[in-house]
Amino acid sequence: MSDTKPIQERVKESITILKKVKEMGIHQTDSAYKELSSRFSDWVKGGDSWSGDIEFTRYNRKAQVSLPIKIGRYATVNLLVNR
Repeated sequence: MSDTKPIQERVKESITILKKVKEMGIHQTDSAYKELSSRFSDWVKGGDSWSGDIEFTRYNRKAQVSLPIKIGRYATVNLLVNR
């Protein structure tokens, strides 16, 4: 049995987080939102984990992103205000 997170679970996590980001006022046409969405898409399709920062310059924020592939670990996006 594999300990890799199923695609269906990755899709669900991706949709939930991207909806929350939009609810925070980040517009889906913003380049940083598109980059975040692309990272999620690659994560869902490719199966590789990814962690890093995405600058939401227009909103003076930085997203700390973690996209794990192990079962029991959840995707996270922490949107921080730049100082």
